[in-house]
Amino acid sequence: MSLLRGALLLLLGVFAGIGGLQNPRKPDFSREWNGSQVSMLLTSPDGRLDKPDPQTSEAATDFLYSGDASKLGLVNCSRRVEIRGVNGDPAGSLHPLVHGAIDTMIHATNFLNLIFQTNDIRESSVKEDIEWYHALVRSIVEGDVQIYRAMLILDVPTRPSKSQLILQATKQENEIHLQELSSNSEFLENQTADNQWFNGMKFQMTPYPNKRILNNDLTTLDTPKWAQGDSYMIDKGHIKWSSPFLDCEDYKFIPNWMVTLSSAFYGLKPDLSPEFK
Repeated sequence: MSLLRGALLLLLGVFAGIGGLQNPRKPDFSREWNGSQVSMLLTSPDGRLDKPDPQTSEAATDFLYSGDASKLGLVNCSRRVEIRGVNGDPAGSLHPLVHGAIDTMIHATNFLNLIFQTNDIRESSVKEDIEWYHALVRSIVEGDVQIYRAMLILDVPTRPSKSQLILQATKQENEIHLQELSSNSEFLENQTADNQWFNGMKFQMTPYPNKRILNNDLTTLDTPKWAQGDSYMIDKGHIKWSSPFLDCEDYKFIPNWMVTLSSAFYGLKPDLSPEFK
């Protein structure tokens, strides 16, 4: 069986300001996002969280509660700003806003789970199947209007410090920009805030996947090779969320609060148990 493991990462644009969300059809953020509890922190390259200067903090806070980006456009940046101190789980309060993207992630991840857990040659055929993976990551980024970027990572067990394939698709107006980032995979191995999603999965800090029994009654086909087998699937409880943040691009903040969602998909060990490294 295949030992290939991997991860999906989605970058979502969630909302501009909380003020625009306060209507009967949208979730009530008044308790979770109480201004006295929320703080703004800058993400440093080595993973530290530092306090921003007063002007940046004021501009980000004003944008959070009003959705007015006028002050935000007056400050320069070199790092993204994260929201910390939200009461309860940010994922719980934001879930109603991004349920379409969550569904896209769950479906894509479980499709990959089934592909790699029921086919024992996928690990050796990644290069031959590269156009298939190109199409997959492009289709994921088109899966929901809020998905801004999708990243697909395939990990090689025989080279645990390297990733075999890293594909990234980004929406740019009416275009999809596809990049192959495998030659720069070292950024995934550093323990920094930007890639905690990857390291959390790699070092098994995620819930164990759900086991399912696969019964195959395909009498007209030569495949599959067995009538019954095990598979491991995920649900929304297996998705990891980042803190909401303002991204920095060309020294200016992008006026949209974002989150990253990440999930792992698994091949099987020789004993048919799941593994991600």
